[in-house]
Amino acid sequence: MRKEASLDQWKELYDVTLNLKELEPWQYLDSADLIAIKLQGMEEPVFMSVMGRLGTCYGVSMYEGMDGLADFDMVANAGSKDGPSIYDTMMDQSCITWYAGDRDEVPEAQKKVIKELGLKFRGKGQWQYFLSFEKGYTPFTLDAREAGILTEAFKGLFMAVRAIKEKRISVDFEQGEILWRLYNTETEEWNMFAGPLPLCEREYPEIELEDQELRQKLKEQRQINQELAIELAYLHTEVRDQEYDRPLCPRVLIVMDWKRDIILNMELMKPEDYEIDVILNFFVPYVLSNGRMKKIRARSPWVFAALIDICEYCGIELKKADLGKVDNMLMDMMDRMG
Repeated sequence: MRKEASLDQWKELYDVTLNLKELEPWQYLDSADLIAIKLQGMEEPVFMSVMGRLGTCYGVSMYEGMDGLADFDMVANAGSKDGPSIYDTMMDQSCITWYAGDRDEVPEAQKKVIKELGLKFRGKGQWQYFLSFEKGYTPFTLDAREAGILTEAFKGLFMAVRAIKEKRISVDFEQGEILWRLYNTETEEWNMFAGPLPLCEREYPEIELEDQELRQKLKEQRQINQELAIELAYLHTEVRDQEYDRPLCPRVLIVMDWKRDIILNMELMKPEDYEIDVILNFFVPYVLSNGRMKKIRARSPWVFAALIDICEYCGIELKKADLGKVDNMLMDMMDRMG
């Protein structure tokens, strides 16, 4: 169950954030120059990425643990022509972000906190606010746990940035080093040093249907001259559901007949739905009812994870491709929905 951050927690978080802002960490760090901080009581470090070196979108994102680092890697490498869209990538990550932005960007709940704390922000790009990103949900206000972790991480980040600013430590970020800050329980002191970036690529399983009878049955279906596009996409909207303690960012499985430009299937997913199951639950009945399609175009790693083995077995071409037509249809649909 969600526990809201107390006003005292918000005060401490804003205090350390404003201290960090005074250092202007974006003057010394690029978004790819990571700071790893091993907080007391946590098994894995948090990874801090500073934004704003190019003069836009100032702030800091915190990624928790090795899964968070894999999310950072996914976001950092997003934007390729035949890869997932930037929006889908952003909605598929989990992180906590501090932004220095404009007043109209600040969630109403945080405007209330700012007022209760007596803070005064004036001017463009001067409003400080925080968002929690979680896969399957729209960005939302921090809860008590998140506010606490970010506060402690910012205390460590402040010390790390100050050490870099004062040239007390050297890190060769361009050669793959990152700055580590670890607490030594024996000496009861914090240690900082340059070290390697851990392997962090997000992993996807490659599924093999174990039912040999079903595999053979799929393979024996007649092949039809049809090309499909299969995509997992987040809708540009927010849905409130009492079953969840934060608003949803709906995700859908979309199947498009590529030559005819029509949507054959659109299934709304829940945050807890497993992507592999959703994809196979479409693919298997469809092939059994209609035959083996000639080609499937896809760009989501989950589609390849679910289908690469069975497509190869059944003689179906599975091709990584740009799905601009799917994007256009989605945007047109969202425009009609308002």
